[in-house]
Amino acid sequence: MEKEKRVFIAATRQNDGKTVISLGLTMSFLEHTSKIGFIKPVGQRYIVVDGKQVDEDSVLVSRVCNLKFNLTDMSPIAVERGFTERFVEKGEVENLEKKILDSYSKIARGNELVIIEGTGHAGVGAIFKLHNARVAKLLQAKVVLISVGGIGKPFDEIMLNHALFSREGVEILGVIINKVLPEKMDKVNRILRKALQREGIKLLGVVPYMKILSSPTITQVFEALKGELLSGDNLNRRVDNIVVGAMAPHHALSYFAPGSLVITPGDREKILFLLLWLNPMISWLLYLPATRLPTTLSWNW
Repeated sequence: MEKEKRVFIAATRQNDGKTVISLGLTMSFLEHTSKIGFIKPVGQRYIVVDGKQVDEDSVLVSRVCNLKFNLTDMSPIAVERGFTERFVEKGEVENLEKKILDSYSKIARGNELVIIEGTGHAGVGAIFKLHNARVAKLLQAKVVLISVGGIGKPFDEIMLNHALFSREGVEILGVIINKVLPEKMDKVNRILRKALQREGIKLLGVVPYMKILSSPTITQVFEALKGELLSGDNLNRRVDNIVVGAMAPHHALSYFAPGSLVITPGDREKILFLLLWLNPMISWLLYLPATRLPTTLSWNW
């Protein structure tokens, strides 16, 4: 029986777009076959589902793509507070590797392709012996490397990450350049393709920057912070700018703009009065007990 194909989605740094690419690939392949698996072996941002710590990206992909795998198999290792310290003191990497391999075997069973999402750049996780390059090698997966728009900086970062993957004997299938300004798409595509080709690296594609993906709605902010809504409506308005109101009002004034989310403690009366003076119809007022910031104001018109 032919072994399933394995693609490890890595990046040159955090927030390059691994999750979006992983989600997009999973959804695209599901249009052709249902035999698709997904796993994020090491997760650094987890949520608690049914009493289990699981990476939030695994939960997202599972729900959006309607995958039926056990979430603890899709996210075998969640790096919670104190994890690194405990490992350095007395950890055994063999136990962690076995956990990953056991979970992977359940995800891969009966499937044609498994999408494996990494965490940060190639070296993230090195302190507990499970950096991305090592995990890719452990799972015998080939890598698609994500970097962000530009020419010189992404090229340098690609080469740094390429060196670590090469040291582990992991093949890089190619590179995707994400978040490229639309007006620079052709230039980045042409120049980087030529530069990477000289190094034997294939440019798989260039993805344009879309501002909407970096502009959460008030609802998303509200849910993430677990706040209590005191007043306001139309929570689907998007946040284009975030300002922390912890400065003198005359300094803060230059940062306020339409579409801003202003976060300020409740005892910053001058900031609050300034917002009211600028825009008497403040859109939302949230109470955030978890963050110990009495009020969050969004100034948006």
